Amino acid sequence: MKKLRPIILAVVITIISITGIVLVSNNVSAISGGNQGNGDCWGIDIFTDAATENKTTSKTPTTMTIATTPLQKITVGRTTVKKVTIKKKTAKIRLKSVKGATGYIVKFSNSSKFTKAKTKKVKNINCVIRKIKKSRRYYVKARAYKKNAGKIYYGQWSKVKRK
Repeated sequence: MKKLRPIILAVVITIISITGIVLVSNNVSAISGGNQGNGDCWGIDIFTDAATENKTTSKTPTTMTIATTPLQKITVGRTTVKKVTIKKKTAKIRLKSVKGATGYIVKFSNSSKFTKAKTKKVKNINCVIRKIKKSRRYYVKARAYKKNAGKIYYGQWSKVKRK
């Protein structure tokens, strides 16, 4: 029986909204429903009883509006790898700065397809990667990112620099 109550209530509300029947209860003086003009939208207007609220009001529906702002499209520019210097067992990478970027992600690999690549997040345009082998060819690419309202937006990957 308890499971049927929400279903019966939903059916009654549906019938009220379709037929436009007016109900009267303790604190609600009238509920009316009907077509809102163009035939696409149906709505229910609830009129409260002035006696229960201790103020004089006319029987007009109360509407609530929610202010929404349009979503901003956030774009992050594309960075480039300016210079890669390999000395001993460290690689120093210098990037082109991107306006408004929070930080940069640098990928460094022996393979041009970036399999088994090392990834490093840095806040500025200089990056140092340690523990590399000196006499090997390396590939480097990078991209900028921006944090806004708890989300991270990424720019495009730069062209691959071979060293």
